[in-house]
This record gives sequence, structure tokens and C-alpha cells, in this order.
Amino acid sequence: MLYNSLWQTTHAKVVFSTNLNNPVPAGEIVSGKKIVQPISIPGNFKTEDMCFEILFATYDRVNNGTIEISIRQNNKKQIISKDIKGIKDNSYQKLCFNEIELEAGQAYLEIYGVDGSSGNAITVWLTDDIPFGGVFIDGQEYERGLTFKLGYPVDPPAFTITGGAIIFWLFVLTYLLIITFIFLHFIRKPTEM
Repeated sequence: MLYNSLWQTTHAKVVFSTNLNNPVPAGEIVSGKKIVQPISIPGNFKTEDMCFEILFATYDRVNNGTIEISIRQNNKKQIISKDIKGIKDNSYQKLCFNEIELEAGQAYLEIYGVDGSSGNAITVWLTDDIPFGGVFIDGQEYERGLTFKLGYPVDPPAFTITGGAIIFWLFVLTYLLIITFIFLHFIRKPTEM
């Protein structure tokens, strides 16, 4: 069992996702609550790393506590511990498991409540889009599943246009225009006819 303390925000290429159909909350993820979603690892998965985005809800409040999200296949398991305070209501949260080296086939995505309490815990949205079967909540199977996306990490684009990049290039362009103006009007000698 390997713990991964990073709740990463790396770029990911999504290869599978469930649709949010007839959403129902799974109930507060309080201390000891366990949600297990069977999944299928695609045969053409590109790396040994994988990323998930899970749709969480906060009941429109700030909650405190910790949850653990894990991926498990046979005797391989990796756990990510997450402080829930920063999770926004009805938002996908991205997490990536590194060097898990799972094989194509069945695996399990698990969410476990470490120390949440009633009135101070988050939940996940369940959907009736269940291509891998229903979710198990505290051992009981349901006809709904997690709303999630599965993908693998990719390098971020080499160049993205941000506010800082725009300001930088405007500064460079202005500088070049000023230098050109000075050169053309003050430094260059007039040619004789």
C-alpha cells in the first residue's frame, strides 16, 4: 500500500467519463464511510500513471476534515489523502496516481471518510450512467455509480496565452518599435543624392 500526498493539478488527457444523468448525492462522507466504484482500465492506456476527476458536492458549505481516495487492483493499492476544506461545491477534483502500473482490466476506485462528521462532510454525485456496474457504499451495492473521468497525465502545452504572456509580448513589441523609431530618426544618416 503506497500513500501519495499529492492532490495534483497536472494536465490530463481524458479517455473515459461517465455522464451526470439523474444525479443523486451519495450522502455525507463521514468517518468510516467507504464508497467503492468498480472501473475498467483500458487496454490501450498510455502510461503507468492515471488521473481521475471526481464530481464532489459540499452541500454549499465549507467543510473540514480528510478523505482518502485510492485505486486498487489485486494486491496493488495507492492512496491519496485530501484535506476537503478547499473543495468547491459541485466541482470536479483532479487527482493523479503515479507509477501505479495497473494492468488492463478490472480495478476499484475507493473513497474513504477519515474524520468527517455529520454537518461537516462532503459527498460525491452519483449517476445512473454505470458502464462498470453500480457503486458499493459501506458494502451495499446501488444501481448508480460515481460521476468521474479517467485519463492519463500529459505535458502541458509548450505555450499558452496568459495575461502575463500578453503583457510580456506587448512590452517586447513596444520596445522594438521605440528602438526602430530612434534608429530611423536620429541615428541613421541621410543619404546624399
